[in-house]
Amino acid sequence: MKSNVNQKKQPEGSDPSVSGIRKGLAAANMKTGEFGMVSRVENDCVVMPIRCTVDGTLCQEEVVMPESDCRPASSEQKTVLQRLFNGRRLCWDPRKALVKVNDFQPADGERIRVSVLGEPVATGIFRHVDDQSRAVFYCLLMKNGSLRCNASEILGAADDYQFQPIGSTARNKLSKAMEAAHVVWNGHLRCFERKNVSPGRREFYYYLDEYLQIHRVQDTYKPRDRKRKAAGNYFATAEEVRGVQDCYLAILRLHHGTICGKEDRMKGQDE
Repeated sequence: MKSNVNQKKQPEGSDPSVSGIRKGLAAANMKTGEFGMVSRVENDCVVMPIRCTVDGTLCQEEVVMPESDCRPASSEQKTVLQRLFNGRRLCWDPRKALVKVNDFQPADGERIRVSVLGEPVATGIFRHVDDQSRAVFYCLLMKNGSLRCNASEILGAADDYQFQPIGSTARNKLSKAMEAAHVVWNGHLRCFERKNVSPGRREFYYYLDEYLQIHRVQDTYKPRDRKRKAAGNYFATAEEVRGVQDCYLAILRLHHGTICGKEDRMKGQDE
């Protein structure tokens, strides 16, 4: 016989953790003291495929509990569950309401999403886990829309959160938030650069191409400009770039003999 799923309609904008037990969220049994993740709510019963027992053990075995005995899990209980999940390298998918293996290890400079058991907390650019086991980010876009961006944002204890690769929608939101704050992420230098919003203030710079020819171009804040700056191939004056050009040519002459005259190496320089 097909079960009838108990779908209690919530007022628009209500918080599921306050209004009732929901599929995909955490719940606690007030009688047994256990708490876990909910995969189904049907026939006045709550189904948990994974839970924390009264002795603090993570048990991955489906159990059915009376809905009347349960309530939404507290923040403290969710944190305990998240730590147990991380200890087993597991993560929770709230949309599908199932447990998955989580071998994801964020790298320095990687954009990721942060949650507690799948409930969104923030998206950001990961930096590292410090010597106090805290997750440090270059920037964080919090759930409320606020952008924290000082290159050393401490989120909290790394074990308290679920880290996963960022999706395209969240990635776009993070990029738009940085754009609104007039900052650009330089992935090569691992830093933020202030975006100049006035075209009239854009400056010119010099760089060497692959043939050691000097070029003068306008910095339009495109990836190619940031890459040259990150590589050190970005000079304010012609004198600076000529000095570097002379060094490169001297090294080539040392190994291969004279390759060109001064007239040749200056050929192609932009005015």
